[in-house]
Parts: sequence; structure tokens; C-alpha cells
Amino acid sequence: MVGLTLASCENATKKAPKKLQGLIGSNKVETVDVQNPTVWSDIYCIAVGRVEDVSRESDFLHLEKEALVRNALYGHLAPRKYKDVELALVDEYLYGPSKISDNRELLSSLECDALLRAKITKFTNEFYVTYSVTKVGLSVDLINAKKEVIWSVSKEARSDAGAIPLSPFGLASGLFFATRNKHDEIAFQMIDAVARQVLSDLPDRISKQKGFISSGKSKQDMKSREDTIKEVSTALEGGNFMHALSLSEKMIAVGTKDDELFFLAGKSALGLGRFDRSKELFQKAINLNSEEHDYHNGLGLIHLKIGQPSKARESFFKALKVRDRNAISQLGIAESFELEERYDLSAEYYFLAGSAAITRGQYAIALRSLAALEKLPKGSEIAAGRIKSLRAILSYNR
Repeated sequence: MVGLTLASCENATKKAPKKLQGLIGSNKVETVDVQNPTVWSDIYCIAVGRVEDVSRESDFLHLEKEALVRNALYGHLAPRKYKDVELALVDEYLYGPSKISDNRELLSSLECDALLRAKITKFTNEFYVTYSVTKVGLSVDLINAKKEVIWSVSKEARSDAGAIPLSPFGLASGLFFATRNKHDEIAFQMIDAVARQVLSDLPDRISKQKGFISSGKSKQDMKSREDTIKEVSTALEGGNFMHALSLSEKMIAVGTKDDELFFLAGKSALGLGRFDRSKELFQKAINLNSEEHDYHNGLGLIHLKIGQPSKARESFFKALKVRDRNAISQLGIAESFELEERYDLSAEYYFLAGSAAITRGQYAIALRSLAALEKLPKGSEIAAGRIKSLRAILSYNR
């Protein structure tokens, strides 16, 4: 059966009633009445500044936490309809020859109205008797050119509560993603979840025209299609779905009608549990090019996740028409039948997946297929026969 692991963000919002004080940084900030409409009237542009890790925790030390959080905040700022500034340009002023430390001077140099800053307050993996919980907490504030804090919020995401499904889960999904580190993958998803929750509280700004400030080059010129696809693929391999989605969607946003980019964006959204968005992106990839079996597999996996096994099979069978004896497609079909408790048919397709994998030398997939067969409810003669047959094929070919 396809299992679901749940995660969510706890709403630990600290929206101070009216008076806010600075949370971060050495620059002195003033208090401001955030209910005053004039506070937001001149905020058209928001730049994402420094992220500081104050969690003092020893988990995930191999991850670049500050960079991951900053990228996530930047990615989730886009839907708020503010003009934004590319991180690379912000870094030029923060860490380049000028090394601007004064926030007012930084905003002036960027020709921007407000600076978003964040502290990582929690980043831990807590182990219990039978499970572990990954927690990521952020405190974020926004200051204007007068060094006034005009907005502040704190939130925490944790992997053991709520309603944001973690993925990949299920055998077909696991092979579809094949990420390197499951714990890191969950951490990436918690970063994405808490950043999304933080920025969802930021008021939308309907500005005259949304745009990007860049250092003289268009976004399309700054990074080629090939470089983007390589970077997105690397991010997906590492389970960094939020970075992969941000990169691919930004390339799509400049008008790129590229089926591979739509597919990679859909795969990234699937990894983050954003099923509606993933379904939309996979369908666009298929509309542009229906001759790629992975595109159909992706759409099939979405239907599995949302509990539509019949529609999932339609997509997996389309993938098999493009590329027959495709293990992921056959595993997906097997899981769809298992969801419907049609165990004899499920056994048939687990066997087909395993035998197809053996012909391609994919013994790890074959062994996983055998394990899935063996976990089916006992009592089916067909399942018992397929287990015996697959064991024999494996023994002969090893």
C-alpha cells in the first residue's frame, strides 16, 4: 500500500499587536504602527537579506542551512506580487568589494523599499522510540528604508503533524526520485513548509508592474537552459525539491515552452507534496511532448498520491505504450491494484516489474519488487506462484 507521512507548520506567529521591534541585525531599528496604511503604501520592492542560524543545534551540520532558508524565502516571495531583487545582486552589495552593512544604504543601492531578514531558531531531528521528528523554526522581520520594522512573524514546521504529505513514499515513488538521503529530504521539505507559511502572512502588494532587478543581464541570459536543467537535476537527486522548483519555474516564467523544464518542475512539486501544482506541470509537459514515458509516470504517481488508482493506471499504461517493460510504470500499476485490494492483479504487476528489471540488470529494483510481493496478504495462490517464479529468475541471473 502507498503510505502517507504527514507534516505541517505550527502557527507560532508573533504578530505584535501594533508596536514591533527589530529582531535581527546590529542596525538600530525604530518601532512603527503597522496598522497605519501609510506604512505599506510605498513598499513596492522587497529584497531578501541575511539569514542567521541561532539555533545552536548539532543536527544537519552538513547542510548550508542559511542558504537553503534564504532560497526558500526568495522563492515564496514571488507570489506576493512585490518586485524583488535577485539574490546574486544582493550578495554583490553584502559580500562584494563594497560590503554594505547599513540596511538603509543597502536598500538605497538596490533601489528597493524593504529588506527581509530571518533567524533560524530551530533546526533539529529529534529521535523517539519508534520514530523521529524534524523541526525547522524561523523568525522573520521586514524593515523599510527608515529602519522601521513594519512586519514580523515566527513559525515552526515539524514532520509529525498536520496535513502536508511528505514524499517520496511508496516503491514507485522512491524509484522515481531516488534521492540520496531521506533525512535531508525531510529537512528540505520542512524548510519549504515553514518558508511558505511565513510568507503567506505577508500582505500582497499589487504594484504597478512586477519585475526583477538584475546586474545588466536578463534572467534568461544569466543561466542557459542546459545549466538550469543540470542544476535542477542535481537538486532533485539531493532531495532539494524547493530549490529545483524555484529554478525551473523561474525559467518557465520568462516564457520558456520546454517540456523537460515543465516535467522537472512537476517532479519538484510532487516531492514537496504540492499535488495540484505538480499535476498541472506534468500535464503541460505531456501536452508539449507525449512521447516521454517519465511524464506519464509522473502524472500517474500524482493520481496514486491523491487516491485515484484507476486514473493512475491510465497514465502508467500510457507510459508503457511509449516504453514497454518499464519497471516504474509496472510498479505503479501494481500499487494501484494493491490500493483497491485486488491482490492477484497486484502480484502480476509486481512480478512483471521485477522480471523487467532483471532483463535490464536492475537487480536492486527486482529485489524491491520481490519484497513488495512478499508483503501482500497471504492466501493468494497467484501471489505465491509469482514469488516463487521471481525468486527463481533472480537466482538464475545472479
